[in-house]
Amino acid sequence: MARKCVSWLVIVLVFTGTGCETSYNRGLSTIRYSDVGSTYSAVHHFGQGETPTILLCGYGGETITHEVINIVTATIVKSSTEYVPKKNFYRWYPLHDLPSSGYVVRLKQHGSVVDTWKFSVSK
Repeated sequence: MARKCVSWLVIVLVFTGTGCETSYNRGLSTIRYSDVGSTYSAVHHFGQGETPTILLCGYGGETITHEVINIVTATIVKSSTEYVPKKNFYRWYPLHDLPSSGYVVRLKQHGSVVDTWKFSVSK
């Protein structure tokens, strides 16, 4: 009986997906805008000519708010709330024209912070 249960569990995992498409792999990071749509790596520091881009993974079908906060001045410099369509597993938000400073992205759902990510810009 135990083998049948394990076999069914393996079949379910194979057919439902075990990669980034599951809710277990939600995430928030920043990438270079030039990397959108291609292979990318999370980036914590952006230099001259690079555009930081917020990457959300796994929030399709939900309403989220992201706030970009300047760490030095403790002010929200960008904020957006939207419903992410269920079919959209990845969502990108370019942050053009940020001055040199340290920043934190705060991701909220239902008014509560669910994730944060720090990055800096040096121009």
